[in-house]
Amino acid sequence: MRKNLSAVNNVLNQVMSKLGLDKRLREHTFLTLWPTFVNGAIADRSRPLFIDSDRNLVVSVADSATGQELSMSKPRILSKLGPAARSLGIDIKGIRLDLKHYHSTTTIAMHPLASDERLKQFSDEDLAAIQLSASDLNEIAQLAKELEAQNPGAETSGRMVKLFEREFRIRSWRLAHNYPQCQMCANPIERPYKRNTGVAERPHAMVCLACFYV
Repeated sequence: MRKNLSAVNNVLNQVMSKLGLDKRLREHTFLTLWPTFVNGAIADRSRPLFIDSDRNLVVSVADSATGQELSMSKPRILSKLGPAARSLGIDIKGIRLDLKHYHSTTTIAMHPLASDERLKQFSDEDLAAIQLSASDLNEIAQLAKELEAQNPGAETSGRMVKLFEREFRIRSWRLAHNYPQCQMCANPIERPYKRNTGVAERPHAMVCLACFYV
């Protein structure tokens, strides 16, 4: 069973590379790190959504008070965001606040093709059983090397590497278990959302939350 799963993962990793999915993987890892760049109060009342076309990190905030506090802290936060983003091959030029979408993820329409049946959930043991390819391991090792060179011994660096590896494992596991894929970035997703396309023959696309807002 493990041998078969490994074979599937090797194929999936090749496809991921051809489609350029590593970019989305890096961006998702970067967004996951948001709580390490801000204090606990802001982390609890804000949520990074996506990186826009102007290379701004779009962050939704729960209320105007959180937005004001975050605005005042922008220079300090950007000084932390910049090096972390560059180490992941991401260019971040600023932070753009969003006051409308913090509470909207539960009200966005699910795609009509999405199954109501609960998807199989992974465990830590399932992820540990995933055998990453040599190219994946090399990319993770290269990231660790770059982070260590930029900030030797930093706790954030080690956390970022672990998150990056975990994202690799989660994606491989979800693809192997037939999770629906975003029709824009091909990322396997647990909650597919419905986005209007403006195309008559395909009026709705099934997308992940990040692609919903882009």
